[in-house]
Amino acid sequence: MKLANLTLHSQEKYKKDFAREGFDIEIEPHGIVVNGQKPEEIRKMAKEAVEDAIRRGCEGFLLGGRTDVAIYISEIAQKKGIPCFVVNTKRVRVWDRGNEFFKFNFGGVIRICISS
Repeated sequence: MKLANLTLHSQEKYKKDFAREGFDIEIEPHGIVVNGQKPEEIRKMAKEAVEDAIRRGCEGFLLGGRTDVAIYISEIAQKKGIPCFVVNTKRVRVWDRGNEFFKFNFGGVIRICISS
């Protein structure tokens, strides 16, 4: 299944991981960057992102970024019968020179369901 990359990050280093899960992921991100728009405007942007992904031949959507954007996209996708997914990110706590951060590792793909 061809997945639209509707996140804000390149998926280049995870392409093989997605392939093992049965997905052909777009490398380049097509996620929505939100900077103060009203919810109605964000919903319109989400609709445009869905329509663009369909034109690119995508059959499913990988979601990421802001939660409201992911919800809007998934609502629109559900009405069109298009599945949405998120990455199951395995987080590993890392310390570097006294600073703590999390390293995210690919742990699989989870299909999300929005109840109507």
